[in-house]
Amino acid sequence: MTGLAAVRRSVGKLAGRGGLAGTMSSQVVTVGMGLLVLGLTSYGFLVVAARRLDASQFAQLSVVWTALFTIGPGLFLPLEQAVAQRLAAGAAPGQLLRRAAALAGALLAVLAALSLALAPFISRRLLDSDIALFWAMLLTNCALAPVHLSRGLLAGLGQFRAYGVQLGFDGTVRLLGAMVLAVAGVGSVTAYAAVLVVSQLSATVLSLALAHRAVRRAVSSPPRSANATRWAGLASGLSWMLVAALASQSLANGGTVVVKAFAEPGDAVAGHFLTAVVLTRLPLFLFAALQASLLPLLARRITDGDVVGAAAGVRRLLAILGLVGAVATLVLLLAGPELDALVFGSEFRVARLPMVILSVASTFYILAAGLGQALLALESAAQVAWGWIGGFAVFLLALVLPGSLEVRVSVALLLGAAVTFAGFLASAGFRFHQRGVRLIRLPAGAAL
Repeated sequence: MTGLAAVRRSVGKLAGRGGLAGTMSSQVVTVGMGLLVLGLTSYGFLVVAARRLDASQFAQLSVVWTALFTIGPGLFLPLEQAVAQRLAAGAAPGQLLRRAAALAGALLAVLAALSLALAPFISRRLLDSDIALFWAMLLTNCALAPVHLSRGLLAGLGQFRAYGVQLGFDGTVRLLGAMVLAVAGVGSVTAYAAVLVVSQLSATVLSLALAHRAVRRAVSSPPRSANATRWAGLASGLSWMLVAALASQSLANGGTVVVKAFAEPGDAVAGHFLTAVVLTRLPLFLFAALQASLLPLLARRITDGDVVGAAAGVRRLLAILGLVGAVATLVLLLAGPELDALVFGSEFRVARLPMVILSVASTFYILAAGLGQALLALESAAQVAWGWIGGFAVFLLALVLPGSLEVRVSVALLLGAAVTFAGFLASAGFRFHQRGVRLIRLPAGAAL
């Protein structure tokens, strides 16, 4: 209980004073508990798979895993955010969901068309010509459409208990599924990928069942704002968020795919790199817990004219995320390779230097993501999109730097994330300055 109370106090300070602080604290803790279960079970899923599959097969699974956290979220996470934001702004849930579902269908069609067009390259170069695994990867990403639509609905209606249950149940099913496959002696990468599809869809059904009364009440109630459900506003805001999400997820997760694409066929280096990425991404779970409620709450503060409170919340957010990232980097500097070998097995031991670089890159990434949420609340979605595009472009350009493949990709990720963070910090500082508020106070009295 002491640890949970500490989290509540920290998040209460992040949100500010009054009822909003308590609301955000409760929401973050509820979602955070689900994310904790999802995070631990996701690590368990990878550990079980790494110990059952050989290194070459695990490298194949690493591509599926990376796509799960890149393509799907890049396409459908903006839809979740748009639905949540517009429900909080007073949109009619029924009409909004119908329009959001139509947009999700269009995105699914684009995803399927591009995947099929690129199937020869994806199958041959990334999946070692495993056609069944290609279809499993495509289904895994398609399943994220109903997942993120349901999460947007739950977040917009304030049903964070059901939101947290969906996260926790998803992870639990994927871990149990992997354990069953391992005990049964199944060594098929496709079978492990299929578990991810089942876990996502079953968790979505359960969470909607838990919140069905709130959903029915919301659907039958009149909208508080007609503008919040307009097609033009939904599509326009979503387009920039879609570009931003695709670029940000490509920057966050593209390293593993690049390593696999550059490596020789059958080389296990991509699987090794994924284990390092997984260990260095622990701070992202903290930000993910904040993200579900951060954007609607910041937007509400700014709409209500409390720009000072919003700036204070952003400052506290950056301080918390930076501290967590620094601690994680120190731990990996002292014992990164040993932790990697302990968790995933001795054959997955990764060198210390790329792990530390990846940890610093992860810290810059979550700081940039936090500022990106602030810019979205400040209605600067285009700037967020261009910031992530710039960071991803720097990542691609930096791949030509000298060094081993793992170090080169790690440095490229660091440079891309750092450039995005610097751009967002300047943009957010300028936007707050336009509203008469200083975002960052420097020691000499200057401010951003």
